[in-house]
Amino acid sequence: MNLLMPAYLLCGGGSKRFGSDKALALINGRKVIEIIIEELRKVFPSIYLVTSGDDKYSFTGIECIKDIYAGRGPLAGIHAALNHSSYERVFIISCDMPLITGEAMEYIAGYSTQKNAVIPFSGGRNHYMCAVYGKSLAHKAGELLESTSSQLKSAGVAPLVKASDAEIINFDSLPQFNPKIFFNLNTIEDLNSLS
Repeated sequence: MNLLMPAYLLCGGGSKRFGSDKALALINGRKVIEIIIEELRKVFPSIYLVTSGDDKYSFTGIECIKDIYAGRGPLAGIHAALNHSSYERVFIISCDMPLITGEAMEYIAGYSTQKNAVIPFSGGRNHYMCAVYGKSLAHKAGELLESTSSQLKSAGVAPLVKASDAEIINFDSLPQFNPKIFFNLNTIEDLNSLS
């Protein structure tokens, strides 16, 4: 099933704990970004990369859009995607979730709700970077970025979700999904655990 909403893959973050670009890390000879794109293609009719502006992902052949608030973290990526899209909803995923599946993304993106965000919950926390956001949140995201000191660099996503009318899906109650799908690649040790 292809959903009528675009997917935006957020790339090019600082990756401070990891030490290099997580999107380009190799798992069994494949780049993380390629693994995620393959799963995205099973579900979404159009995919975009949100980057800080460099062209190191051109090998993917996928159109890149730039952060409007460069270097300000994932909220800036969501803001850029919402401003770029002409659709009412967009699917957002970060480039450090190599175990995510097309089936899980389809479930989140296809979840029937009138609320302006759909956020999966698993393992005791919300996963803001594998979620649906409504275009109506673009203005609020911009306000949060403007009100957050640029000295702080990264602006968190939690305040945007708190300000929205979010639908939270408890994936821990869905036995058809392995909880490991939301595994987040943060360190070299995390990477080694997948090889």
